[in-house]
Amino acid sequence: MDDITLNAWDYIKSTFQSVSHEEDQIIFKPADKHSFSINATWKALNPVLPTVSWYSLIWSQPNIPRNSFITWLAIKNGLITKDKLFRWGVSPNSACAFCNNAMETVSHLFFACSFSKDVWNSVLNACSINRSALDWNREERNRVVFKNASPKVEDVINRIKYAVCGRLSIAADSSVIARWL
Repeated sequence: MDDITLNAWDYIKSTFQSVSHEEDQIIFKPADKHSFSINATWKALNPVLPTVSWYSLIWSQPNIPRNSFITWLAIKNGLITKDKLFRWGVSPNSACAFCNNAMETVSHLFFACSFSKDVWNSVLNACSINRSALDWNREERNRVVFKNASPKVEDVINRIKYAVCGRLSIAADSSVIARWL
């Protein structure tokens, strides 16, 4: 081991206390030439895991990264909804910021909220998908929760249209864009 690594290790051991009474050790998986490799260490610490079935639906092009991230958080139940804010003592109630008719959970926001259903139905219609929404919009919801704004379904739909049209303009398919406007 080189002097820089040993000095860094000595500094860490002298500066930070260990909860364990056992001696700490530096352990790494050597690369092919029995030397330390950042790449080999990265691979050891971050093994390649099987891809989940919904990966390409969420993370593939031409998805909008912000929307993909919000969808991923929703799937992992990681969105900070009012039911969580209420439990943490941050919000005075857990009522849905959009409809005020039920507790705001991920499931309610995406699948049961009447406001969300109206938005989804308009999006599906603009996509020429002829069915009702299964029962969504984080940014709009945050405006309602944290800025006491009262959104209109039309305002949310227009924001979605501009986001989708901006993304579609990359593909330059004017017939699809015309359906959105």
